[in-house]
Amino acid sequence: MPMSRPVLRGWWLGYWAGLLLSRWGSHLVIGSLLPPIALLLSLLIRRFRPRDWLIGGIITLFALLYFQFRFPHPHSQDISLLLNPKFPYQKAIVTGKVLSEVRETSNNRQQFWFAAQSVTISTQPEQVRGKLYVTLPHSSAKLYPSQVLTLEGTLYQPRQPVNPGEFDFKTYLALQSTFAGFKAEKILRQQPPTWGMWQLRQRIVKAQKQGLGAENGSLLSSIVLGRQAVSLAPQIKNDYLKVGLAHILAASGFQVALLLGVTLHLTRLSTPKTRFLLGVIILVFYLGLTGLQPSIFRAVLMGIGVLIGSVLERKVNPPGSLLLAGTILLVINPVWIWDLGFQLSFLATLGLIVTAPTLDGYLDWLPPKIIPFVSIPLAAFVWTFPLLLHSFSVISNYSIVVNIITAPLITLISLGGMLSAGLSLIYPPLGSLLAGFLTLPMNILTIIVGFFAQLPGIQYT
Repeated sequence: MPMSRPVLRGWWLGYWAGLLLSRWGSHLVIGSLLPPIALLLSLLIRRFRPRDWLIGGIITLFALLYFQFRFPHPHSQDISLLLNPKFPYQKAIVTGKVLSEVRETSNNRQQFWFAAQSVTISTQPEQVRGKLYVTLPHSSAKLYPSQVLTLEGTLYQPRQPVNPGEFDFKTYLALQSTFAGFKAEKILRQQPPTWGMWQLRQRIVKAQKQGLGAENGSLLSSIVLGRQAVSLAPQIKNDYLKVGLAHILAASGFQVALLLGVTLHLTRLSTPKTRFLLGVIILVFYLGLTGLQPSIFRAVLMGIGVLIGSVLERKVNPPGSLLLAGTILLVINPVWIWDLGFQLSFLATLGLIVTAPTLDGYLDWLPPKIIPFVSIPLAAFVWTFPLLLHSFSVISNYSIVVNIITAPLITLISLGGMLSAGLSLIYPPLGSLLAGFLTLPMNILTIIVGFFAQLPGIQYT
């Protein structure tokens, strides 16, 4: 008998359940109980056969064990192991390679991820491995990904949270496969960077800054490429967070949907295979350009599903496509189940699939072209509200209003920004020229955000 879709999706959900249980109690005890519990449930719920429930329980147990196997642990040569728990701070000189774009922190320092290669604590350098969370005072030297640096500063162990609800910095680093931080004081040596995707990102950012100015240009680049690829001033990030628009500063499924829509429109006269190949190439290129962020990865997989459906002339099932894309990602890296960006992206997309069509029916008294600008922010907010409240203990009181007001602007800015980015890769002056046409909508967006950010009672704690 062929396997039914509900059974298959049930097994996928069993895998997700196992990953979500990974932080509860004794994993082996809970995991050992799952198959018999599933078998018992099968006697009560007759829709699925007992064998299907038993296999689902085994998949859940596998997910529990797989998560533990894949959860990051320090390598035997990890630099963090050089720190004595009794003396968690140690002066050191570290040589390694920059792994990410440099970003500004709230305490006026620069931050980046760093792959340690050697460390000198006493006299002789020692070969090491592992990632470091590095902060550095602002310097005139421009730093780039893949650049080899020698830094002098303090190596430290991240501390556990002391107060309830406090940000767990240690767990945050562990989820990034990082087990130590380095507070650098100065750069001793630096080598020229090697070629990488960062150069293409810099080409786009530079062109958009020339067309819009430094502040608006960086903001546009963040909307198009994500905040991991662009450094924004802390005040800008804080204002967008306060009004409930922080999500637009991180490239997401919305940008992928726009990119896919434009690609399909421009290739509408091509053969299905040509449309498929061009679509996959563009989506994968954009994924690399944004830095392999989980939310973009998920959206790209769903986009490829749409392309496959168009080639096979089959209608894509959105909930099934979302679940399949999420499951593939969590097989590649199960730790992403606890990545806040992945969680918010998945829930927001689920809200658009499940809730937005229902809201469209209740809003049929509005002009048809206005309905999506209202229903989409409402649906996304309903599904992400509990997670945001749990994660930050703060909610923007004007979030829904701001999202509805700015939805048309953000659509226009995102579309124009992506077209500007594409032209910047080919001929930067043309990309700058197109970015310049976005000056008015960018200024209006800035005025709206600034207005609401100054209102009393902007946040509820």
